[in-house]
Amino acid sequence: MTVRARGPRWRLAAAALAAVAAVGAASGVGGQSADNLRILDRPGRRGDTPEKRFAPWELPFRLPRRTAANVEHRSEPFYAVVLARDPDPACDGGVFTRSVERLRKEAARRFPGRRVFAEHQCPDPGAVGYVEVVQVRPETGAGAFVAVFAGRTPAQADPVLRRARRIYPAARLVRLFATWSRTVPQHPAGRGGHVRMSTSVTAT
Repeated sequence: MTVRARGPRWRLAAAALAAVAAVGAASGVGGQSADNLRILDRPGRRGDTPEKRFAPWELPFRLPRRTAANVEHRSEPFYAVVLARDPDPACDGGVFTRSVERLRKEAARRFPGRRVFAEHQCPDPGAVGYVEVVQVRPETGAGAFVAVFAGRTPAQADPVLRRARRIYPAARLVRLFATWSRTVPQHPAGRGGHVRMSTSVTAT
């Protein structure tokens, strides 16, 4: 039996296949989640893709252009200063609460050049979510909140926190991930149908 040596062409083909597999895993294709995606922290940078249009109150991060359904994509960890909370949001704007959105816009004027975002906790399957890296006080995670992006390191976050507390005395520093998945309803085998899903609506 003759065994042929694996020459340069074989090695190039193997390297190409490995690269394709790595890209697929990073993009969330084929059921693989994608982590450590870059936050787009400057106001005006939207980061929209064919599958996700970020609402004005969301903190955008760099999603792959194509994603697998129902697979979580997670941003890099970052620091944020939570300025205010609403434990019982009314969701009177459908997928947002008007009073929370007014507060976010007011805070954005106080922090020019920084991204101010909100978690509305309203029925919106396509919304960005936020998870604390280490949840020290779980009870503070309930309800809606308004926060300002404070950086990627404690040294960047500290001056933002000190400034925020001069205006919002109860402000606190948290370390978060932003998360998103392209939600597709799961139907039992043999049954079809369509489900109407809420979409992000620009507040006025």
